[in-house]
Amino acid sequence: SAPNFAYSEALKRAGLTWTEQNLDAYLTNPQKFLPGVRMPFAGLSDARVRAEVIDYLKEQSRIAAN
Repeated sequence: SAPNFAYSEALKRAGLTWTEQNLDAYLTNPQKFLPGVRMPFAGLSDARVRAEVIDYLKEQSRIAAN
């Protein structure tokens, strides 16, 4: 999360833990995974591309933690 970011109410109420499975489902179709999100994004249909995005996010999290 980011301080002062205007998250949608749907996302705030979701209480999600962003596991790889949740990220994959969200990136596939944000509106289907969590109706009411304001993500102006249709999703990524290519599983390989989603896996690359998730790997990138994991690496950025590791870097930020150090």
